[in-house]
Amino acid sequence: MTVVHWRCNPIPFLGPLFFAVFLTGGAQGDEARAAYEVAFELEGNEGASSKSLRDALSALRADLCRTGVDQGAVDDAVYELTRHYRSLGWRAAEVQASWRREKAVLTVTFRISEGPRSTLEDVVLDGNEFFSTADLSPCFPWLKSGVLGLGKTLFTQEVLDEGIDCVVTRYQLEGFYFVEAAPAVSDDDAGKVRLHIQIREGPRIFLAGAPALEGVMAFPAEEVLEALDLEARPVYAPRLALVLKGKIVDFYKNHGYLFAEVEVERKID
Repeated sequence: MTVVHWRCNPIPFLGPLFFAVFLTGGAQGDEARAAYEVAFELEGNEGASSKSLRDALSALRADLCRTGVDQGAVDDAVYELTRHYRSLGWRAAEVQASWRREKAVLTVTFRISEGPRSTLEDVVLDGNEFFSTADLSPCFPWLKSGVLGLGKTLFTQEVLDEGIDCVVTRYQLEGFYFVEAAPAVSDDDAGKVRLHIQIREGPRIFLAGAPALEGVMAFPAEEVLEALDLEARPVYAPRLALVLKGKIVDFYKNHGYLFAEVEVERKID
């Protein structure tokens, strides 16, 4: 069991572990603001270093200095430590905290249950016909344990969530407007994780023809359509409507119509 003490101190030159915490002594008269010490104790951090946990809590320092420590501040610290652990692959990590005050010292004790570190044993993608698994793998930059990242592959929910967004975006840019990617995660008591991602590509959506233009009077419609620079059979991506709108607005501005307005309507059969 490791116990690490963090001390707050009103002397600023003692380094990054030390910072001042002030409380207003009361609302009466000219009562001075009194400085007091806050001690942070970490118990159970066997896998994560004390320095990394201190860094995870650093964002809370300003609030502690301004308002002192209360149950809300302790709950925020518990959340930050739990999130930090899970971002490093401790998927089952849990943090509990208690706090007490003894004269001028307020002590917050964190009791950490790390659990096993989650290692990714297997990743299976199903249903991906348009993209190969190798094409989609860069969407998931999994962390590695060990020195220089040469150890085991680690599972984190953050990388999974961002990876799913990446997969959906890549498909939609190729016209698969209704694509779905559903992950299923299973793990055992040793922290070995297996991931299955079911992809439902759906139909590929193309523009049925050139966009219909209404309200174009200053220029021939063909000239405005030419400015859109569309491919012969463009796929429909979610941002295509905004891209085409921007091109039409630019076309009008380049011809002196600075206040031209464009509205876009779409219909998918």
